[in-house]
Amino acid sequence: MWNRRKFLKLSIAGLFSTTGIFSFLLRYKQKNNINDIVEFPNPILRGVAESIDFIDDSIMTLANSMISILQYKAPFAFLFKGSLYKGLAAPQVGIQKRMIVCGLNGEIKILIPLFLPNA
Repeated sequence: MWNRRKFLKLSIAGLFSTTGIFSFLLRYKQKNNINDIVEFPNPILRGVAESIDFIDDSIMTLANSMISILQYKAPFAFLFKGSLYKGLAAPQVGIQKRMIVCGLNGEIKILIPLFLPNA
């Protein structure tokens, strides 16, 4: 039978574990440079993104950052919204580049459209 003492012990243990989880997630978010996702009314999403001419370290860093954001946000979306994030475009992170990071068949793909000049 539950009495007040057992209930209080369980409540305190739950409080400490929840606090530990949130502090771990906060440190993970700061360490991996995880930004917030820009949502619809923001004018950044209406702008035209720049094409990527060549892949350098800044593009690779951006791709790794976007992968980290997807991996960080996916479990929360699944628990709270009942769906998983499938992909993320660079303008959703606030960067005007033409790049998409998405999960296809269990693999993470980085999609960069190639625009060839007219010859």
